[in-house]
Amino acid sequence: TIKFTNDDSNIIDFYSYSINDSKFKEFYNKINSNKLNVTDFNEKELIGNINATEDKIMFTSISYDEGWSIYVDNKKVKTYMIDNSYLAFDIKKGKHIVKMVYFPVNMLKGLIISIISIILMIILKFILKTKGVI
Repeated sequence: TIKFTNDDSNIIDFYSYSINDSKFKEFYNKINSNKLNVTDFNEKELIGNINATEDKIMFTSISYDEGWSIYVDNKKVKTYMIDNSYLAFDIKKGKHIVKMVYFPVNMLKGLIISIISIILMIILKFILKTKGVI
């Protein structure tokens, strides 16, 4: 960062960056060789395969949410958060099928509350109707 000032105390910031092309290509090729190849997806799940060259952390660009369930070769694995926002999980060396399923954490609670409320409204209407109130 280079800062220039004048007598009026105005500050101008200049930023300069560079990249080492060979290191960038090396990094890109390494992560690209261990990517998840998506074979199927819909609004609730994503299925793909991966050939991990070693035991790794599978980093996703999906925001972490407790509603995600990850299955590697049909076995549920533990998920965790990376960088205070991204969903990740461990994966062992080898070829695997990965299934990522999303179900909102409070969806079941909301459905139960809604069903109970509807049942109570029906019971209340029945009681009021038998008493001649409605």
